[in-house]
Amino acid sequence: MTACAEETGIAARKFKKLCTPQQFAAFAKELAEAPPETADTKRRICLGDTATMERTFTEEDIQQFAKLTGDYGKLHTDAAFAAKYGFGRPVVHGILTGSLLSSIMGTTLPGAGTILMDENLTFTAPVYAGDTITASIKLVHMEEKKRWYIGEFKGTCKKSDGTLAVEGTIHQLMMKTLFTYYENNQ
Repeated sequence: MTACAEETGIAARKFKKLCTPQQFAAFAKELAEAPPETADTKRRICLGDTATMERTFTEEDIQQFAKLTGDYGKLHTDAAFAAKYGFGRPVVHGILTGSLLSSIMGTTLPGAGTILMDENLTFTAPVYAGDTITASIKLVHMEEKKRWYIGEFKGTCKKSDGTLAVEGTIHQLMMKTLFTYYENNQ
């Protein structure tokens, strides 16, 4: 075949433009002589693995979450009501704060291709617009099934002053086609 091969739309490798039979033959030789790709594409996970993320919540976040979920509870959306009943100002929805844990699990640890199975969260302190939260996840237990793993994670969300705002246990399903589990991190 002597047609030109363009790099556009070719995702497997970064190709040079090949227009002559000689260029194509040289490239074919280069591919044939290249060592086979042996990189393990599975994500390696071990007990004790941790991951964190940080987020500062805004008043806009509270309003957008209320709009998305329909939860316009006055403690979240009415400053006068929140002040009158002991919070001083509107509180970030607890589940919005806790969702940082799910965000970590879906993107970082364990990562893409996982499914949240359940979570048991306790909300221990209010979070307000302007608060910066550090969410942390730690893999504490792993159960192996035929086609997947079920990981048990401990999670916390802490305010910048160290106050614990959310803590809990989360179970995440991880397909064996995407993850490799090791007993220890060696």
